[in-house]
Amino acid sequence: MPGTICLSFWNNVSIQLIRLPQFDAVHGFTYDYMHSAFLGVSKSLMKWWLESQYHEQPFYIGRQVKRINENLMDFRVPYCYDRTIRCIELRKNWKASEWRTWTFISPVVLKNILPVVYLEHLNKFVEAIMILSSSCIHVSEVERSNKLLHEFKAGIEALYGPEFCSDNCHIILHAAA
Repeated sequence: MPGTICLSFWNNVSIQLIRLPQFDAVHGFTYDYMHSAFLGVSKSLMKWWLESQYHEQPFYIGRQVKRINENLMDFRVPYCYDRTIRCIELRKNWKASEWRTWTFISPVVLKNILPVVYLEHLNKFVEAIMILSSSCIHVSEVERSNKLLHEFKAGIEALYGPEFCSDNCHIILHAAA
């Protein structure tokens, strides 16, 4: 089909690029914030907070889904957002734009639900991603977001445990690089 690009084509291109001696694999690819931040980190955090396998963890808030939904449904999203967000029970079907919306509103929705230390940790991630998502950004803001993302990653290890440090938790460190 004209205009269609197959993912396997890009995978093959990536493999060929990496084989070039002058190609820098670290700086040669663009950062994909939609997959690493929203579909990666945000989705993982939600899983840890809500799925019953974590019910003994201090960050588990799965017993408060009704309250989270009430807060979520009361929240009015700015008109510039692509789509409204559906209830928490449908999160497995959320589109990337819903995860983006969730990421930006989650600190408000989870206030007085998520323990304060975890909420403050979440705020670092959200602020950094909001800064980096801006259409106009100053160098000092990039530096601030970089600092926040490093603090966020360190917090994942300290608050959740090293086993929770996924590839996406590492990849987001490159968002402000």
